[in-house]
Amino acid sequence: MPLAILIDGDTFELGNAVARRSGGAVEFALFAALAQRAPTVLNLGNHEPEFFEMAETVARIRAAGVAVVGGNVRDKSTGQTWLMRRCG
Repeated sequence: MPLAILIDGDTFELGNAVARRSGGAVEFALFAALAQRAPTVLNLGNHEPEFFEMAETVARIRAAGVAVVGGNVRDKSTGQTWLMRRCG
């Protein structure tokens, strides 16, 4: 049976004590574990850049094997929206 894991953003949040103490390490570990189990797609939310700049966050999420969908979230350096891409 086909399966995909879809995450609708806002996975990082500075208001979360564990996330704040770990600098998002738990979230990145979760992404990697999920990507090993099934194709995983993250829709960026407004909390994703709370620990790092958006480009660095997206690069780290992709490095974990997760595809990133950006909706209307824009890359501040280029002004363009993030597009769905699959990391290899």
